[in-house]
Amino acid sequence: MIAFTNIFDSNTWATLSVISFIVCLLFALGFVFLRAVNLKKISFALGIVMLLFSISSFVFASNQKEKLTNHNHAIVFSPSVTVKAEPNKSSVDLFVIHEGLKVEILKVVNSWMEIKLEDGNRGWIHSDELKII
Repeated sequence: MIAFTNIFDSNTWATLSVISFIVCLLFALGFVFLRAVNLKKISFALGIVMLLFSISSFVFASNQKEKLTNHNHAIVFSPSVTVKAEPNKSSVDLFVIHEGLKVEILKVVNSWMEIKLEDGNRGWIHSDELKII
């Protein structure tokens, strides 16, 4: 699914979504104004297909846009950082991380960030220790 979504960028998916919705509306008009029953059935079926394609394209565009704008990762830029259990300096020390480590940012509270490591460990560090990527 991800590979299919990556075929086009977010703008292309959005354009396809709008075009397919317009085509869906044209098929809906055909369904309303055509007199032949077989043509009405075909127009209705194709309209539904185009509506589903339009919705899918919109979702793909949204996913692509989210990937471009979501900056929830950071790199540790201090030589050594002690990760805390809570967002304050007097909290319990959990573990130590080192410069160059990539972390996922889960929450931000004041100047503290809750991070998650690739191994699943979580904790809080001061935002001055990280650079968001």
